[in-house]
Amino acid sequence: MEKSCGTILFTEVDGERRYVLVRNPGSGNCAFPKGHTEGEETEIETALRETWEETCVTPEIIPGFRETLSYKTDKGADKTVAYFPAVYRGQVPCKNPDFEELELYILPYEQARAALTHDSAKKLLDKAEAFLEARRGA
Repeated sequence: MEKSCGTILFTEVDGERRYVLVRNPGSGNCAFPKGHTEGEETEIETALRETWEETCVTPEIIPGFRETLSYKTDKGADKTVAYFPAVYRGQVPCKNPDFEELELYILPYEQARAALTHDSAKKLLDKAEAFLEARRGA
């Protein structure tokens, strides 16, 4: 069983959430920043480290939301990924030259939803958006 963690990374521009997605040019998959847990890291530590490695952003986790996706990898292994919403301010996401070669996209909700490769990621974005909207109204 593989374990990974990641963030549903966003910022706000003129009151509109913009989500950061990463696309692997090799596979063509567009998803949220994520990666494997290392050593004794907590899920949040892994999510923050992987987000920084893939986007050069150090975000703040928004408490009260944790969702998991489980699936089989291309190699047939069972994998579970825990995701947390995370906001960044005053930073500019960019490729990290010391890590994977990924393309970054910063998109409003509807465009981010359309860009995501897998339906499970689209549903995850829907849940996160509803959670964040409810917090805004509270």
